Amino acid sequence: MTDNGFLPLISSAGGLLFGKIDRRDKNIWVLSDPDIFANHGLGKGENAALAVEMIRDLLPPGGSVIIDETVHGFYHSPSLWRHVFELPFVAVTLLLAAALAVLIWAAAGRFGAPLPSPERPPAGKLGLIETTARLLNAGEHAPYILKRYQEFVFRDIARRLHAPHKYGEREFDDWIGRIARARGAEADPAELLTAVDGLSAESRRDGAQAARLARRLFAFKQEMTDGPGSRSNAP
Repeated sequence: MTDNGFLPLISSAGGLLFGKIDRRDKNIWVLSDPDIFANHGLGKGENAALAVEMIRDLLPPGGSVIIDETVHGFYHSPSLWRHVFELPFVAVTLLLAAALAVLIWAAAGRFGAPLPSPERPPAGKLGLIETTARLLNAGEHAPYILKRYQEFVFRDIARRLHAPHKYGEREFDDWIGRIARARGAEADPAELLTAVDGLSAESRRDGAQAARLARRLFAFKQEMTDGPGSRSNAP
């Protein structure tokens, strides 16, 4: 090409091969024969060395070389969906997919029918008594409570029947037994005392045996204070 308007850098009798144009704040470098940089031309003569020297001279300090290959079809349009499956964003995509899977699993229907909710204890005195009984039973206090109840029943019977105060514990038990036989009570107080003192280890855990003995003591008290016909239907 002719050197009209160009600052010639490489030229010959045949014309300008490589030149420069100053345009305000930009420098434009023009190469008239691209075969110097083409694959088929790099191996001819000193074309490869010339290409390297030209690029070195054009680079400013700390500059970089960018090769634009879009004309050859190497072009990628910006795409969010493509980037989310490429490193490093694919790690975030996998974490979001795992979180979504856990969310769907948690929101899905359960297997089988739901378990029924525990019934609330009734309000009032009965609820308080039932809750207290459950707590005491859980703590395996049935033998201690039953013994105290047996002592209370016998003392209440003695008070109502005006037992003499001179009796000791052994004589008092014998007196209760004589009065029970005289009144025709079905329950034997000596047998009740033996059952209370020999409460089995199993009853300490479930309290069923202690409850049965407590009902027998209550029925015995009814017989002793109200007569044989007042006995409750205690098992």
